[in-house]
Amino acid sequence: MQPKILVDYLTFTVGARCYLEQWGEDVDGLEYLADTDVLTSLCHDWHFGNLQLMARKGLYGYMYAYVGGGITLAWGGCDTVLIQLSGQGCRLYETLYPDLDWLTLIQQIRAYKVHNISRLDIACDTFGQLSMDNLIKYTFAGRYVSRFRDYLVSIGTKERSIIWGAPSSRMRLRIYDKTMERLRAGRSVVDVPEKWIRLEYQLRDNAADSFISAWRSTGSISAAYFGIMSNQLRYVKFKDEDNPQRSVMTTCGQNFWAGRIKSRRPTRAVWITTWTISQSMCLTRLDPLSGPGLRLWTMIWTSLQGWLITATSIFGNSCYWIN
Repeated sequence: MQPKILVDYLTFTVGARCYLEQWGEDVDGLEYLADTDVLTSLCHDWHFGNLQLMARKGLYGYMYAYVGGGITLAWGGCDTVLIQLSGQGCRLYETLYPDLDWLTLIQQIRAYKVHNISRLDIACDTFGQLSMDNLIKYTFAGRYVSRFRDYLVSIGTKERSIIWGAPSSRMRLRIYDKTMERLRAGRSVVDVPEKWIRLEYQLRDNAADSFISAWRSTGSISAAYFGIMSNQLRYVKFKDEDNPQRSVMTTCGQNFWAGRIKSRRPTRAVWITTWTISQSMCLTRLDPLSGPGLRLWTMIWTSLQGWLITATSIFGNSCYWIN
């Protein structure tokens, strides 16, 4: 199975008054309307259909809250409306809203004069391309270049994971054995893919906004994701303590393509693959033959052409990972 990148958590608020204005309602707040009317309108406007939600009290200080299937809607007693989708909720939402385009949805949220995307999780699922054992080994050995200051490794019968970043930070990366997690939750071996490793970024507030901006500018969630990954964390074969950015990239197994490319200069340790580049080359909708488009494409091509051509000529348009 090929790796795939997905939205795995989304929490956002929009201004209650902004939301009321699209109804044409002239009231001071949503709490002055019947809660069933508000719930029906929210489900219609955000494409939740006839989803069955249960009332819940005392959620984040809101007067009304309804939850179900990993989806939460809350309003009243506050000047915002909250919508929250957990990982389960995101997968359910994709079935309820078959025409869903996540970037279009996010642009719809940002169109409100008052809005805030307080949490956005972007996950990359790999199936056999990565080895959790090797990643843990390289982490303990310090064979990485990272902007994160802290990490926490968990090894047990219920979990194997590496968490980069502090709990209070606006950006965290969790790398974990998803196969183990699902099996421990009681799922059948038949239903759970083998060697399923998930690399999940948890982005809050400004970090979420920055990711969305990169996503919009590239038009590709994979380009935005790997752009962050190459900047935040890279495992290396040999680490140059004086100049970490010139550390030699890890092979960390035979399938990590960049480790095979010989060069007179130390190769920069990047996670970007030929698969990623093939999807991220369309970095702008500008005319590539004039003005800003030409300057951007010149910069991109100058940076990438040498190792991209070499990698493609040797391996073709394939995806090779650390394993």
